[in-house]
Amino acid sequence: KDAQFFKIKMIITKKDRSIQSWTMFDKSGNKYKYTISKFAPNVNVADALFTFDTKKYPGVEVIDLR
Repeated sequence: KDAQFFKIKMIITKKDRSIQSWTMFDKSGNKYKYTISKFAPNVNVADALFTFDTKKYPGVEVIDLR
């Protein structure tokens, strides 16, 4: 009940059940529409893409809170 948005409308394709777009309605009367123009499922992504490389940023302090 404390959320900024009170309604979300989603457009989903029947064929493959993927999300095409969604609209978020906030309590002040604004609407925010997001549309997916290109979607590529099951893309192979290298693990290095999700790893911060400290060698590229010398002098940066990394704090690992795991």
